[in-house]
Amino acid sequence: MIKNKVSFRQLLLLVLAALTLTVWGLSQNKQISAANSDNQWITSASLEDTSNNNTQPYGPTDNMKVTYGFKIPQGAITEGNRDSSVVLPEQFNILSNFTFEIKDKDGKVVAEGTTDSATRRITIHYTDLAISMSTKNSIEGSFNITLHWNLDKVNVKKKTVIDWNLPDNDGTKPNSDTVIVNPATTPDSDEKLKKWSWYDPQNPTYLHWCVRVNYSRTHIDNAVVKDVLAANQKLIGTFKIIKVKYHEDGTNFDTLATIDPATFVKDSDTTFHGRLGDIDDTYLIYYESQLTDGGAQKVYGNTATLTGDNIKTESHYVDSPSYSAGGNADYHGGGDTPSTPDVPNTPAVPSTPTPATPATPENSNNSNGSQAQSGTSSNAKAQPLPQTAKTAASWLSISLIAVVASFGLYKMSNKK
Repeated sequence: MIKNKVSFRQLLLLVLAALTLTVWGLSQNKQISAANSDNQWITSASLEDTSNNNTQPYGPTDNMKVTYGFKIPQGAITEGNRDSSVVLPEQFNILSNFTFEIKDKDGKVVAEGTTDSATRRITIHYTDLAISMSTKNSIEGSFNITLHWNLDKVNVKKKTVIDWNLPDNDGTKPNSDTVIVNPATTPDSDEKLKKWSWYDPQNPTYLHWCVRVNYSRTHIDNAVVKDVLAANQKLIGTFKIIKVKYHEDGTNFDTLATIDPATFVKDSDTTFHGRLGDIDDTYLIYYESQLTDGGAQKVYGNTATLTGDNIKTESHYVDSPSYSAGGNADYHGGGDTPSTPDVPNTPAVPSTPTPATPATPENSNNSNGSQAQSGTSSNAKAQPLPQTAKTAASWLSISLIAVVASFGLYKMSNKK
């Protein structure tokens, strides 16, 4: 009886150990599977400056197009494995959350990409067509996205290494690029009118605008601001007007007073005016517009005008920042020639728009008025490279062996 009792305890301990091993192994597999989805199947990455003829040093607010090439092995896309993702290097910002399509040569959607501006992640979801074609073909192609520099992570005026963190399983090169980016400029000392915009981080059909009046702190009699939106926009929300004093860096400022928004009046869905009176200080005027075409036009204009009894009329036109993404794919029964990217698709419209709180205005030396932040940085840290793992099966096998061994020991003990 004692031997049987001891054997039973041994069995119980071994079973518990096997179960613990199974749970731990599955959790490790889940973590590895998550890691596998990042940059999986990516074979190349390239950078192009579409604002400045692709010359270095790049401008701090230039539109930068990143193109990723990919090759998906035959049979890799299944009903249970139809998502992958790319994590962008920390030196870039995604302007907003939006979706885009990757299509084949017949215009059929192979995958849909979704951006997350908070995590710099692009998630690719493959369609049923991709699953079907993957059974007999490899799928190759590329996708691209327009980004802006994250100047907090760039060594301005110095060499900055961008680590693309490619899998490099097939000797993919290069896995990094070295760039030089100019710093943001400070405002001109005699500036009287400036304007810029940025997309809502959660909804690309909302644009946030800021008009800066009288940075030079000139005395202006009877200052009046007028604003006209260009096509495919309408004014939404309310105005926010603050009187400020800038620091010597031309970026940071102290708020001196908040101005009654009732002093600014909407004349129509696309125009407004506001009377500031006699002024000697700098004013920031915040407001929002909604894109009435769902983002199809891609770039949206706006004109601000400042008049005063003792100054020459100032007028400033600005375009919104540019954002876009798209891609193409081909099917190959064994070929290995990547495709050429097609014209980016129009980003899809999110279902529930929610305007964000206006951001702190920064300085810019780019004609489209998009904003950049200044700061120092460290180079991008490499993420763990994707691992190939049949881990779940391995740990289950080990656990089953442990359970069978435990049962065998128990039987042998009973026979004794």
